[in-house]
Amino acid sequence: MHLMFFFGAGVSVPSKLPTALEATTKIRTLDPLLNNQEHVRILEVLSKLFKKNMRRQGIFRRGSGFSFSGPAFRSNEPNYEDLFSLCSEIGFWGEGRCDNIFTSSFMHSGLNRIKDELVGGSKYEKMQYLSDKCNLICDYIEETISDSLDKQYQYGFESLLELIKYKKAKNISIFSLNHDVLIEQFLQSEGIDYADGFGPPDGDVRWANEGTYKASRVRIFKLHGAINWFRFWKDGITKIGMADRGKIANIIDLNGRRVVPLRHQASFLTGREKAIMYHYGIYNDVFYHFARNLKDVDHVIMSGYGWGDFTINTFFEGWLDSSKSKSLVILHEQPDSLRDGSFTYWQSYNAWQASGQIKLIRKWLCNTSASEILATR
Repeated sequence: MHLMFFFGAGVSVPSKLPTALEATTKIRTLDPLLNNQEHVRILEVLSKLFKKNMRRQGIFRRGSGFSFSGPAFRSNEPNYEDLFSLCSEIGFWGEGRCDNIFTSSFMHSGLNRIKDELVGGSKYEKMQYLSDKCNLICDYIEETISDSLDKQYQYGFESLLELIKYKKAKNISIFSLNHDVLIEQFLQSEGIDYADGFGPPDGDVRWANEGTYKASRVRIFKLHGAINWFRFWKDGITKIGMADRGKIANIIDLNGRRVVPLRHQASFLTGREKAIMYHYGIYNDVFYHFARNLKDVDHVIMSGYGWGDFTINTFFEGWLDSSKSKSLVILHEQPDSLRDGSFTYWQSYNAWQASGQIKLIRKWLCNTSASEILATR
C-alpha cells in the first residue's frame, strides 16, 4: 500500500502558525524594530489600488447601464502573495526584466492614481522610486513570512504518525505546500527516518540530492520550498542547500571553506510567478515526483489546502479525470466553503462527488484518527 498525503497551510494552524490573512496583516503592520514604515506605507497604497481594481471586474448590464460583480472566487482583499507578486512585477519592470504589458501600462498610466503618495519630482523619478522600493519590499515580505513560520511544532500530526506506523503501508509520500518545517520536526521527535531530497551534512549545509528518495520508505516533498532552503554559490554553480537560518551569514563546509549564500532570504515560492518557477531546478525535480506519485496511487489524503493554486488544481483535476478509480479524501471541517474559493473545485465538484471520487471527512487532520482515514479506502 502506498499512502500519499497532500498538505496545505491549514495543517500548521494547530501549532499557532499564521493563516494567510494573519501573515498579510503582519507585513502591513508598523513595527519599529523592523524599521518598516516606508514599506508599510507603499504596501497600503498598492493594497488600495489592488482592491479598487479587483472590484471592477465581472461586468454585467444593470438597467440602462453596467455594473461589476467583483471577483467570483476570491475576496477583494489582497493577501501577501498578491502583494509580493505585484511588487515583483514592478521591480522587474524597473530593471527591464518584465514582459507583462499590463505592468508597463500601469506604470505609464495607472501610476497617476497614486503619484501623490510617491517620492520624486517628475513622473519618471516616481517610477524609479516605486520600482526600487518594490524590490526591497519583496525581500521584506520574504523575511517577515520566514520569521512568522519559524516556529516549533505543537500538535496536529498524531494521525499521520499512526498511518506511518501502519504495517501495510509500504511507502509514505508526503507532499506539502508549506514553507514551515513542522512535519520534519515532528518526525524527528518521533524517531522516524525520512528522506527530504537533501544529502548528508557538508559542514553546516546539506545539498539538494533527489537520489536520497530512492531508498527511503517515508519521503517528504516540499513543492514550494522551505524557510531553511537557500541558494548558494559553490564550485562555480548555483546550488540549493538546507541550512539553519540563524547561521546563514557564516556557513562553513567540511573543508573549512565559507559557503556564500546568493541571498540571505530563504528559497521558497510565493506570488503568482511561482508557477513559472515550478519548472526550475529543485522545484522541477519535486514536481516530477508529484506527477509520478499521482500516477502510482488511486487515493490521496488531502488536508489544509484551499484549492487556490491553479497549477496544483490542474494536476488534481487531470488525475481525477483520468480514471473513476481515483479518489481524493478531503479532511476539512467546512468542505462546502472550498467551492466558494476555487473555480476548479466549484466546476467539477458535483461530478466528482457523484462518481464517488470525493470522500469527505468533516474534520481537520488534527481531529481525525488513522482508522477514519483508512476506512475511506
